[in-house]
Amino acid sequence: MALTPSHRRQRPIVLLIQPAEPATMYEDFLRQHDLVLRCPNDALEALTLTAGADEMVTGLLLPRPMDGFEFIRRVRADVRTKQTPILVLTAWTRRADRRGAGEAGCNVFLSKPCLPDV
Repeated sequence: MALTPSHRRQRPIVLLIQPAEPATMYEDFLRQHDLVLRCPNDALEALTLTAGADEMVTGLLLPRPMDGFEFIRRVRADVRTKQTPILVLTAWTRRADRRGAGEAGCNVFLSKPCLPDV
C-alpha cells in the first residue's frame, strides 16, 4: 500500500480505526509523514467517513456491532470505496485471521508489534 498524495488533495486522508487506544506510534508516524488522520471510535462511525478516505487502517477486534472483517466487507461492497486500500494492523496472528481478512478484501495484513515503517 503506497501512502502517496492523492490527485484530489494535497494531503492524503487515512482513516485509522483503533478504538479506546491512546495515540500510538502508528498515529505519530503517519502524522509525521504529513497525512491527515480521521480516527473514529468504532466501525459504524468509520463507515460514515470511508468515502473521504484515501487509505484505511483497521484492526480486527472492533467494538460491536461489527468486527474488522465485517467492516472490510462493507467497505468493499460500496462502489465508492471498493478500490480504497485497506491495511489491517492487528495482534491477531493466526493464519485463519490473515486468510479471513484477505477474503474480506484487505490489501495488506500486518501483525503487531511491527515498526511503523514496515
